[in-house]
Amino acid sequence: MEWKELYAAWEKGTIAPVYLFHGEEEYIKQSALARLRSLLLPAGLEALNETILEGAVEAGRVIEAAETLPMMAERRLVVVKDWAPLLSARAKNESEDAARLTSWLASPPETCVTVFYLRGKLSSNGKCAKALRDKAVEALFAPLDEAQLQRWIRQKAKEAGASIEAEASEALVFAAGRDCTRLIGEIEKLASLAGTGGTIRAADVRSLVTPSAESTVFTMIDQLTAGRFPAAQRLLDALLTAGENRVRVLYMITRQMRLLALTRELLEARTPVPRIQESLGVTSYGARRLSEQARRLRAEPLRAAYRDCVDAEYAVKSGQARDEAVLDEIMLRISALSRA
Repeated sequence: MEWKELYAAWEKGTIAPVYLFHGEEEYIKQSALARLRSLLLPAGLEALNETILEGAVEAGRVIEAAETLPMMAERRLVVVKDWAPLLSARAKNESEDAARLTSWLASPPETCVTVFYLRGKLSSNGKCAKALRDKAVEALFAPLDEAQLQRWIRQKAKEAGASIEAEASEALVFAAGRDCTRLIGEIEKLASLAGTGGTIRAADVRSLVTPSAESTVFTMIDQLTAGRFPAAQRLLDALLTAGENRVRVLYMITRQMRLLALTRELLEARTPVPRIQESLGVTSYGARRLSEQARRLRAEPLRAAYRDCVDAEYAVKSGQARDEAVLDEIMLRISALSRA
């Protein structure tokens, strides 16, 4: 089930004895675990009724913790994080663990809720993974789509005491990315600036939110194609100072140039912006920004610059050229688009 269904079941008082939590959206996954903890564990008695296990523990240890009776509570909570038999690499004693787990899952105790919690998405096809998928309640925490993410941002802004304009919400995702853990920090910062009952505006986002590497590369290319090479160079220096390596920066530039070239082709075919968004798999705000950028550039020089980026990335990764020299050359090549 999806995480929304999980919450709906809990609101109705339906809590299963065993869960498998996995998926890429870590913030909401952590929030779900915190919510379950608050539903199960009486205040002040948490330490007596919760066991957290991690890594290469044997199935017998998990079962032992789950079958321990609760203290002054109806149920205990056992959290098994990144259990070795659920990871992609083969775990020691996997067959024995799978046999014990399968037997235990046939009738888990009603006095405990056991959560197998994975950071990231379950990729194992092992026996333990199959047993849990067959018998436990599997909750998938997939990344939020754009509509879900915008609703979530509005809700979190409201919880922080502010409202947020639609353009500001879209600009926030464009600047900070889609990671909810980072977004919640930015929302709280923006809400604090807006004040209780205030409104977060797009200008606030632009002035206060530290842009992600991907957003910085977009702005860097924007500066290059507008003929502002020194400004673009300062952005590159900031990326490198922040710890990004040149190979990754070159990859992000190539990806961005690919999106620009495709956007230009779609615009030439008179494709409306909503269709461009759908075709490229970007946000509506990103599609508008790409369209604005692509309209300033001629199609053939843009395609040629993208091909140069692909060739440059291959040359670096194959060891035929040094990343520093190649990145400098590509920056100059893109800057030439302002004169093409």
